[in-house]
Amino acid sequence: MKIDMHVHTIISSPCSNIDIHDMIDYAQWVGLDALCVTDHDTLYGARLAQEIGREKNFTVFKGMEVNTYQGDFLVFGLKEDIGEVVSAQELIGLVEAQNGVAIAAHPFRQFERALGDNIYTLKGYHAIETKNGNTPRGLNYLAEKAAVKLNLPGVGGSDAHLLQEIGMYYTEFEDSVTSEEELVKALKEGSYLAKSQGFQSDSPSWEKSYFEPFLHTKL
Repeated sequence: MKIDMHVHTIISSPCSNIDIHDMIDYAQWVGLDALCVTDHDTLYGARLAQEIGREKNFTVFKGMEVNTYQGDFLVFGLKEDIGEVVSAQELIGLVEAQNGVAIAAHPFRQFERALGDNIYTLKGYHAIETKNGNTPRGLNYLAEKAAVKLNLPGVGGSDAHLLQEIGMYYTEFEDSVTSEEELVKALKEGSYLAKSQGFQSDSPSWEKSYFEPFLHTKL
């Protein structure tokens, strides 16, 4: 089952221009089985997308990309917004208290909120985003190495802010996932692989010119 784990919408991520109706239609067209709306620090857009997904017979899961002072996390299984969080470890504790899942997002992206080597000292998170569509390949590779060293599963997500980015990176689950409870359970069990189906250049200059606008922007 192919799920894009990291998508932003125009509803509650001002850095995105993705309309929810277009998002769902495009996700179906590129062959995804489901996607996760992970707007910044709120479930509002995800709730709306889930309702529209039901109307279109397409599965949308609710999540958030939560910003901490140490770095960003994708979180799933929560019922309400978390609010202001000071530290990454505090966030992980809040997610665990609600039986949710915390995933280290694009940990080595070169911007001020990158987790970086903090992922080696933080405790209790469940996976690492090893394939992120808005992170250069070499920095994704560092995330893959960290996942191997920490014996954690890797997830893939497009981190889409533009419609055509949806589905270029995704997570393939061994079993069908039909509810948020099943998603949380599957993420904790680790029976999935991060995958990509898009083009990524070998040229460092291409990576720099393509990703430079994102490096100093809240994504």
